Amino acid sequence: MEDIIITALTLFGAIIFLGFISKFIFEKTRIPDIVWLMVLGLLVSPIFGTETDVLFTATKIFAALALAMILFDGGLNMDARKTIQEFPRATMLAVLNLIFSMIVMAAIAVSVLGWDLLSGLLLGAIVGGSSSAIVIPLVCGLKIRERIITMLSLESAITDALCIVIAITLLDVISKGFAGPSEIAHGIASAFSIGAMIGLSAGFVWVHFTQELGRFPFSYRLNLAMILLVYAGVEYIHGSGAIAVLLFGVVLGNSATIGKFLKIKKALEVYEYDKETKTFQREVTFFIKVFFFVFLGVIVGMREVKIEMVVIGVILGVALLLARIIPAALSSMETDIGRDERRFIVMMAPRGLAAAVLAQMPLTYKEIPDIYASIFSDMISLVFVIILTSIAISIAGAVTVKEETEGAKKEIVSEEGG
Repeated sequence: MEDIIITALTLFGAIIFLGFISKFIFEKTRIPDIVWLMVLGLLVSPIFGTETDVLFTATKIFAALALAMILFDGGLNMDARKTIQEFPRATMLAVLNLIFSMIVMAAIAVSVLGWDLLSGLLLGAIVGGSSSAIVIPLVCGLKIRERIITMLSLESAITDALCIVIAITLLDVISKGFAGPSEIAHGIASAFSIGAMIGLSAGFVWVHFTQELGRFPFSYRLNLAMILLVYAGVEYIHGSGAIAVLLFGVVLGNSATIGKFLKIKKALEVYEYDKETKTFQREVTFFIKVFFFVFLGVIVGMREVKIEMVVIGVILGVALLLARIIPAALSSMETDIGRDERRFIVMMAPRGLAAAVLAQMPLTYKEIPDIYASIFSDMISLVFVIILTSIAISIAGAVTVKEETEGAKKEIVSEEGG
């Protein structure tokens, strides 16, 4: 067997093994597993030397697969009724937060780092969204209203789609030449509408066929094939594959409700089938998450990370927190969301898998001018630090809420005892 094959198999096996270890550590420490995955990637990077070329070769394929799985998983776990109720507020929070993040990141990148405006906006798009995969484990066990959790989860799914589409659009502009604001806006709107139309249509058709497919063993695995076909097909006609698989997931995740709406018989069986789908989806997402966060650590470990990049990365992470204050306030106006809950919303915006994947996307563009090589190299290091900083802030927010809740309980107990 060739050395490159042995190296590739060794890398994949080690990465999966490290993923299980990080999951175990998470259960013991409550620190999100992606932190340990990135740290482990840093630690193992010297062992593999220059053999990371094996992983670089597969980056473009795995990046597309990861984006598709991230968004499908987000849509699959959305409740249709709650989504409709919280969608306007979550959309406002997502859009405003992304806009403010891009403005702040671009301003700092241009004034401090000396980057061009497009690179600064690209950094803002990459780190402009939050990760529900980190938010949900952190809030588990906290006395937080379900409305807030739903709003944060929806925001994450929406910003994932927005960040992906905008980041890829900016990369296209950087690689192919300048396009005017109207052309960029038209391209994004067109991509979103095409993706939404095909994603919803494919979802409704697929729900109808689940009735027949459910008779065959392991038929739920065909969902993976459909996800890839929907994503690839929409991207081929220049639509947003991200939006398409997100809405495809929403339809499948609410198949029982949709089955009743369409008067499909045996709606309960469709629901049981959906539970198997979610189990398989979690397994696929686990593998992808493990691969990318360890890989991100390896990439950073293979580079000479400047100390100033670490400092600037922490500053950018804090700047993103401050940039979130106004969007959180505006999106919660005229609601029953209190000051403490608003503060929690501000702090609960950890960056995750989407940011990690998008940070590596520039490596897959051969047409990008050489002058951007050093910028994109520093960008990966900055995103790495920003992810860790944002997670640390979110952990602090969760701990604060937990301490306040426990303190309130003690006061009630002491008053009752008195």
